Amino acid sequence: MDRRGWVILAIAIVVVLSAICITTKPKVPPFATNFPPVQLPSERKGIFERAKEQAELAEKLSHMRMIGLAMMIYVQDWDMRYPPQSSLEEALMPYLKDEKFKAIFSDPNFHYSPPPPYKEMKNPSEVIAVIWEVSPEADIILYADGHVKLKYKR
Repeated sequence: MDRRGWVILAIAIVVVLSAICITTKPKVPPFATNFPPVQLPSERKGIFERAKEQAELAEKLSHMRMIGLAMMIYVQDWDMRYPPQSSLEEALMPYLKDEKFKAIFSDPNFHYSPPPPYKEMKNPSEVIAVIWEVSPEADIILYADGHVKLKYKR
């Protein structure tokens, strides 16, 4: 086969693969279906303002996940006990190592109530450790087992 034949064959393969990619529905990984879409009900705002709100909410959700991971590492290091309410910031900052979390801990809408020791809980996935009121419409909740949920106040 000469050079022109290889070029035509390569173009045909690209066209066929493109057609297959366009007609098939993309598969969503199973972990992506566990979280609700991040949306705030605000019809009067423009699309860019809503996009900015959703980006800020996603960032706060990510920060809360990092706080949850730091809290679980602390619990494992300290004989399955949670940090005391009075010193949550100084207990978790060695695990977080970023100054942006100090602003989160000092936020008046960030509420921490230490759960009982991990060994004494029957179902830690139902025990709330932290509630962060991030907007008038939504709260971010950190549970005692370290998972995070976004809850709307509707």
